Amino acid sequence: MQPSNRLSPQQSSIPVTDNIWQIADEQKNRMQQLLSQREQMKVESDDLRKKISDHLSSIRAGK
Repeated sequence: MQPSNRLSPQQSSIPVTDNIWQIADEQKNRMQQLLSQREQMKVESDDLRKKISDHLSSIRAGK
């Protein structure tokens, strides 16, 4: 099954190879976006983990 947003080679005036490279570039850009989002989430997660740890430490210390 082919995604409906892509043209088949018969419908496309663009050579198929150009289409393939364009799709590859889009996929690469999407992957880079996802990796940077993942990195950002990791930073936020580490930050939350530290805040929770500090909070639990202060509770244990009776503050």
